Amino acid sequence: MCTSPEKYACRSSRKFGRALLAVAACAVVLAATAAGAQDTGAPAAAGSPVASAQVTREERSLMGALAQINMAEIEAAQLALEKSASEPLKAFARLVVDEHVADLQALRTLAQARGVTLPEEASIRSMSQTVALKMLSGRLFDRQYLKRMGISEHQRSVGLLHDALKNTQDPELLALIEKMLPVAQSHLQKSRLISVQPD
Repeated sequence: MCTSPEKYACRSSRKFGRALLAVAACAVVLAATAAGAQDTGAPAAAGSPVASAQVTREERSLMGALAQINMAEIEAAQLALEKSASEPLKAFARLVVDEHVADLQALRTLAQARGVTLPEEASIRSMSQTVALKMLSGRLFDRQYLKRMGISEHQRSVGLLHDALKNTQDPELLALIEKMLPVAQSHLQKSRLISVQPD
């Protein structure tokens, strides 16, 4: 049972959990469809600008994961611009859209040069979270957006980028990672500074 000081956090978590359960069946269907339709970070085709042998399997997988993270952040931030009444949160969401769109475009340009096919949409996990967020409103939406996308998703991004710095050999991909990491770190820090009053 939730104690009095924890009641708002507990209530938010329960409601968000119900929302996630509501989209679970949809996520399963999407997962099956995506698995059959697309291979994340597919190798280069014959005649592509750079032969696939020059891009490692790990680097292709990384590029696909980064593309999906950027798409998820953009979609969720656009949703925040539509649903939130908090000006600090909307300012953060606008920043997220602008900077992740720039990162995604740079990644797509590099992928094209390397002959790597990127995913066309976010991961099933991220899409499920976005669908669940769409079911929320008001301050509950604000809290869950900041918790799930502002903090958790950017923590995941920072960890992925840190690991990628150690394992990436392609010089242009490495330069892009070095550019993306401080952006993700800045978003994580900013999201932690935004406060949402309880209902």
